[in-house]
Amino acid sequence: MLSCDGRQPPGPFPQAASRRSTGCDVNHDHDSADDDQPPLESAFLNAAGLQITRMEPNRVEGFIDAGADHHTPWGIVHGGVYATAVESAASLGASLAVQPQGQFAVGVNNQTDFLRPHVSGRLAVTATPIQQGRMLQLWLVELTNEQGKLVARGQLRLANQPLPAQPASRGTTGGASVRSNAAENR
Repeated sequence: MLSCDGRQPPGPFPQAASRRSTGCDVNHDHDSADDDQPPLESAFLNAAGLQITRMEPNRVEGFIDAGADHHTPWGIVHGGVYATAVESAASLGASLAVQPQGQFAVGVNNQTDFLRPHVSGRLAVTATPIQQGRMLQLWLVELTNEQGKLVARGQLRLANQPLPAQPASRGTTGGASVRSNAAENR
């Protein structure tokens, strides 16, 4: 379980254990120190702006501070931001759920519904499993505005896959191999 209180769960990513710091820097972690997961930094996720505040095998929470950088030419948040939040939040939780079995989860179907336009302000992101099976998982992700109104919701079907083989000695870029292998397994 990861909560942003500084606890360190065991995990298969030794590069995180060697680079401890303080705080919960899950999405903008230049070192993946407090989440014991593969580094999550990428220009794409940074642009989407998803900040994770709670990450557990049965719940992921976070937020996006939406603004002009997320807009379509017509001044509303682009649907791709919502679909990215659905894919990212559900993938994190689903992967944590199967990590003890030496697996991670990859999205195989993302169905995101855009329910109302949003221009700016914080969007809360909450992901919970609908079904967690041996081979497949189904997660529900909801994005709500500051008034508690549902802006978008999505379901992500994920396939549980074996974790890629971990090299005996990994440098600070070790998490990149996990991401690239995940893309190849799709």
